[in-house]
Amino acid sequence: MRQPLVALGCALLALTSTACVVRQPSPNGIFSPDGKPEHWYDPGHRPALTGPVAGPDLLTDKRISLDDPQFAGKAVVINTWGSWCGPCRGETPALESTYQASKDRGVAFLGVDLREDSRDAAKDYVLDRGVSYPSIYDPSGRSLLGLSAHVSTSAVPTTVVLDRTHAVAFVHIGAVSQTSLEPVLDKVLAE
Repeated sequence: MRQPLVALGCALLALTSTACVVRQPSPNGIFSPDGKPEHWYDPGHRPALTGPVAGPDLLTDKRISLDDPQFAGKAVVINTWGSWCGPCRGETPALESTYQASKDRGVAFLGVDLREDSRDAAKDYVLDRGVSYPSIYDPSGRSLLGLSAHVSTSAVPTTVVLDRTHAVAFVHIGAVSQTSLEPVLDKVLAE
């Protein structure tokens, strides 16, 4: 019963908002450190991950981790999403386009599917939309514990950009566009 009500609430929010907020405990109690939907951390002041970001690959069930070679030395875009989330549906084409435009420049993408009742629904979502970067299937959100000391995971979608050392460089709560994400990636890659 909870998931249909959440989905209905998210659909209604999608009409007036860019984020589908689902409450989840957060140590800092806010969306980003300054309470705004976006936050940029300057080099030298970036929080490090406090633990691994890892979990089962949505499509293969094989463990995927930021420690894997495919992420080593690259800037990483982590995006939380759910097939039930209206704003996620709107931003998915922009994320895929940004991934295609930046993957040869040292940027990797990792999706994290949260609060999903059905793995099949999540798989259908990814396959139907042609998402070519990997996603962790994580209904409980445990894969993000390494981020949670610095980034609230209570809003879906949330996009986090890690620099090449995998420190948190940028957080955006809500849907992103290619035109808003690419300049952030350019800035991180230029460091």
